[in-house]
Amino acid sequence: MNKRKNISSIEVTKRLVSIIMPTYNRMSIIGKAIESVLRQTYQNWELIIVNDCSSDNTSAVVRKYGDKRITLIDIKKNLGSPGATRNIGIKKSRGEYIAYLDDDNTFRKNHIERLAEVLNRRSDIGLVYCSAELHFEDMEETLIRDVYFKKKLLLIGNYIDTSDVMHRRECLAKSGFWNESKDYEEDWELWKRMAAHYDFYHIKEVLTDYNFHSGTRTHELHSLQTPYESFKAVSDYLQHLLSMGQEETGPPQTAVDEEA
Repeated sequence: MNKRKNISSIEVTKRLVSIIMPTYNRMSIIGKAIESVLRQTYQNWELIIVNDCSSDNTSAVVRKYGDKRITLIDIKKNLGSPGATRNIGIKKSRGEYIAYLDDDNTFRKNHIERLAEVLNRRSDIGLVYCSAELHFEDMEETLIRDVYFKKKLLLIGNYIDTSDVMHRRECLAKSGFWNESKDYEEDWELWKRMAAHYDFYHIKEVLTDYNFHSGTRTHELHSLQTPYESFKAVSDYLQHLLSMGQEETGPPQTAVDEEA
């Protein structure tokens, strides 16, 4: 059994993972996101950072790392579209697998290894995503986003965050790239298109830390005034999805079989 695991580990490390990170005026926090990539147990990655014409020193912060696996793309005119900046990064990337990290979130150290392992072992899976811990500004209490995959549930609402995802490059060729005309829920729109062609898989393990703060772009939270209101809204939304999933789509998915 250990021999099979070692062979799988060697095979998976051959595959380059491209991590796409759009950014805009995040000089004070982008370093944490970059450092979480540098700490990964899986080291065959490239990080493509697309700076959407920031007016602060975001680019200078990125350049100080000096890692040849990090590519910085400075856009001269602000696009204001998360889909457009991600597409630019994807077209510059070379990896067989594509992951995403928003500039205010962080990966746990085995994030890339665990997601790439699933795609390596399961040729029938096009997209894999993990669970995440949600942190709220000025609050000690956190939430765990841990919603298993069911296609019907994805039609009810989005429960897959961009920073939790890794998918095969071929998924974009068949489903299309990111929608550049949407300024919110562009991830949900892409997942639905991909789910029409590919199977998804959920790893029931917290591998991402997602941070809600005053600059968070989540559309549904724009009108909320306090961290507690944000916390309550997200908690209620997740509970709603979980209850709908149990009623409409049956039992949750099991973890990946080590022998798969």
